[in-house]
Amino acid sequence: TFIGVCKFDDTKQYKCSWFDVNFNDNNIIFEDKEKNIVVKEENLAFDHKNIVLYAIRKMRNTVFHSHLPYDFINETFTISELKSVFEEILCKHINNFSRTISPSIEETGEILKGKACRPAKLYRKRVENVQI
Repeated sequence: TFIGVCKFDDTKQYKCSWFDVNFNDNNIIFEDKEKNIVVKEENLAFDHKNIVLYAIRKMRNTVFHSHLPYDFINETFTISELKSVFEEILCKHINNFSRTISPSIEETGEILKGKACRPAKLYRKRVENVQI
């Protein structure tokens, strides 16, 4: 899970980075491995730890009923690509993913070619009919 965090640095410049959020013994650790930056939860101001935990919990609880995972992939995708996004958000392996997600997606009729393995079917998010 990644999150954007902004702060003033020692020179009073406003710096923003994307951090990988890791949980370690009920502690939150933000890591930017490219810049070799680690921010531990005790360095977060005020109730920011609770805000981050709430946001992550909300995202994980609504992931199957949200457009969020589809914002991280192309308009057309394979089941494997979509599953990878869901597993990254949830931080766990998902069994029976195809069956779980099938009401939310539809086949495009196209296949992904050029890979070493068998060509995969391409899908897109199902457009829901909105009643006004």
